[in-house]
Amino acid sequence: MATINLEFGKPSQKGERKVYFLIQSGNSKKRIPTTVKVTASDISRNGKDIKDTKKAFAIESIRRKLQDKLYEMSYDLTADDVDARYI
Repeated sequence: MATINLEFGKPSQKGERKVYFLIQSGNSKKRIPTTVKVTASDISRNGKDIKDTKKAFAIESIRRKLQDKLYEMSYDLTADDVDARYI
């Protein structure tokens, strides 16, 4: 099954970073952009978590919708695991 990971883009001149989802399945990868932008103060020290609860809930909502689409595609297209190329 495809895995979904959170990634942050490079900081802009304003110090904001775009949030992406990285979908990986086997050797294929795809980045899905979101509309959420975070600043350095929104990201935890380990660089993996988001402190701002509103932004964290928005990202989690988008991730759940994406996960539901992946499950639908796995049943509709192949009845097996979904490859990131199909997304």
